[in-house]
Amino acid sequence: MDQTVADLVERSAEANSALMRGEITKYYEVTPHTGDFLLMSPFGGKPTRAAELTAERIEAMGRFFKNGTFEHELLQAYGSADMVVLAIIERPHVKGRRSASPGLAAAGYLGLSPRRGGMALGASAR
Repeated sequence: MDQTVADLVERSAEANSALMRGEITKYYEVTPHTGDFLLMSPFGGKPTRAAELTAERIEAMGRFFKNGTFEHELLQAYGSADMVVLAIIERPHVKGRRSASPGLAAAGYLGLSPRRGGMALGASAR
C-alpha cells in the first residue's frame, strides 16, 4: 500500500472516530469534503447531496453522536494518480438520541482526489 493510500486509511479512521464522539468540527477538519459528493446513509433512506448539508444539519450530526467508538476493516484499496478508493467495513458503536444496533456494520468507500483537495464519501448498509 503506498503512502497516499495509507494516509487516507488513517484519516478515515481518525475522522470517523471523531464523528462517533460528536466532534463534528474535527471530522470535517480531517476529511474536507468536495462540493459534489453523494452520501448514502447506512441507516437507509434518501441519499444526501453536498448542497443539502447546511450548517444546521452538520451541527445536528455532531449532536446526534456522543461517546461513541469506531472500528473499521479495510477490505481493498485502489489508487490512481487522481483518486483513491477504499472498500471498508465500518463498525460504529454510538450513544446518541438513537442507539445504533451493536451489530450494525456499514460497507463503505472513501475517495480522495488529491487534485481537488477533498473527499467523496459513501456507505451502504450491511
